[in-house]
Amino acid sequence: MRTILLTLYTACTLFILSFAGESLRDYYNSSSGLIYQTKNYTTGATKYEPLVPQNADNWANEEWNEWMYELEEDWKKFYSSFRNDKNKWFSKKEKNFKEWITSNEDKWLNFNENISKEHNCDIFKISYLWNDDNWKEWIKKKGKVFMKEDWDKWTTLNKTLFYKFIVKEWIKWTNIKIKQWLKRHWLHYENALLENWEHMSYTKILSMAEKKSWFNSNEQIIEEREQMMQSLEKKEDEFLNNERGNWEIWEYKKNIFVNKWITSFINELVNMKQWNAWMNQRTNMN
Repeated sequence: MRTILLTLYTACTLFILSFAGESLRDYYNSSSGLIYQTKNYTTGATKYEPLVPQNADNWANEEWNEWMYELEEDWKKFYSSFRNDKNKWFSKKEKNFKEWITSNEDKWLNFNENISKEHNCDIFKISYLWNDDNWKEWIKKKGKVFMKEDWDKWTTLNKTLFYKFIVKEWIKWTNIKIKQWLKRHWLHYENALLENWEHMSYTKILSMAEKKSWFNSNEQIIEEREQMMQSLEKKEDEFLNNERGNWEIWEYKKNIFVNKWITSFINELVNMKQWNAWMNQRTNMN
């Protein structure tokens, strides 16, 4: 049980570091193959099969099915709230994007000795005897490559920030739901919550619950755990895959814009023979 739930953190971390294209369920441990009877049950947004253990009383089944129904409702509320936060995140990123364009235009319209350091190219030494044709060729080839490198760095950084953002929100929500599930059984069997329960992590509570006989041997709890984890895995796939797709759409549209901007901006630099301004500014600084 502990291994399965703790993998929630590990999987999300791997997702950030590798920009994984696969569902995170590949990182979960396989189930233990428990067998239980099922019947169809629909919540509206998600369909699942309610638990009907062969040796459990009807009250436990009804109470568990109600909990699963509430999980689905909470899931819809969470996703609705997250969309609002995500829209705010992208609105801020649009502002950052415009600032990035402006910053890069300023970088190329004025003499900037850091260009040589950033791209490992001592342009102002090798261009000492260049004519206009040499400069045109360099800007259209090397200049274009350097601009695309800067764009790749910016998108990679912000992709990482976005993935951290969505994974943080997902972990926060799943932690709440797993802790709520643990609370149901702790109250039922222990009759009271631990001191500072609300401030304790679910992993700490889980570690303590695993030492209780009722937690490891109760068929109802074992099967609830399996169904809950299956439900969370499906939601995780839906959530992370959808949001990864949203980023990819945003990045794709921005790539189209940036490619057009680079072509247009390079033509502008060539037409203005901007290298003359660079060399004059460099001379005046010395």
